[in-house]
Amino acid sequence: MIVAAILVLAGIGVLYRGQFSRWIGVIAAAIAAISAMPWLPYYPVWSLIYVFIAIMVMYGLIAHGGPLALPGQTPSAE
Repeated sequence: MIVAAILVLAGIGVLYRGQFSRWIGVIAAAIAAISAMPWLPYYPVWSLIYVFIAIMVMYGLIAHGGPLALPGQTPSAE
């Protein structure tokens, strides 16, 4: 329950573009991808889909979660 509460709060933080929340999400997605590996011999299709989704979540949080910038401006470091 505590982990779920932390992830829900991190999800809300991502919606408000919080950098700390993004990294919590990246770490959670990495743990999810690693935890799917032991199930690979038993459920290969589902495990690969689960790993793929986790990788896409990490990509989305890392590549597209930075500060907003108007066209022609560079994002300022916060």
